[in-house]
Amino acid sequence: MSLRLHWFLSSAKVEQIIESPKTLKATINEAVPLLNVWQRLHFKAKAQKLRLYAWELRAHIPKGDALQRCAVLIVRHSAAQVPPDDDNLIAKPILDCLVEPSKRNPYGVGVIKDDSPKYLQGVAVLSARCGAKKDKTEVYILPL
Repeated sequence: MSLRLHWFLSSAKVEQIIESPKTLKATINEAVPLLNVWQRLHFKAKAQKLRLYAWELRAHIPKGDALQRCAVLIVRHSAAQVPPDDDNLIAKPILDCLVEPSKRNPYGVGVIKDDSPKYLQGVAVLSARCGAKKDKTEVYILPL
């Protein structure tokens, strides 16, 4: 797998996160839309995608108490060449689904307490090329 790495994330660190027995792993069967596509979606289409992501995350991650501190690694596999996401904005829909549900965010599955820096120690989004019709997004959550 050929990953485009951020300057602060070495390939050894990525392997350590992915292979750790403590890491919670989930797969979404589509590549999460890029920010410009996400912002142009109709609000009902966004809600439908968030609902889909929440169901797929809940299917892979066992139910338990929300994590107080964690790091999240998101690997987006797509056939298209994607520019690097230095601001990790692709992660926003995924993080919205990982936090505890609230009135403003009913699609949360309660894996992490909140997506603020107090609880979320780091987020990295990596992009990987894959074959046509094999798009997916892998989410790795490492409790700290």
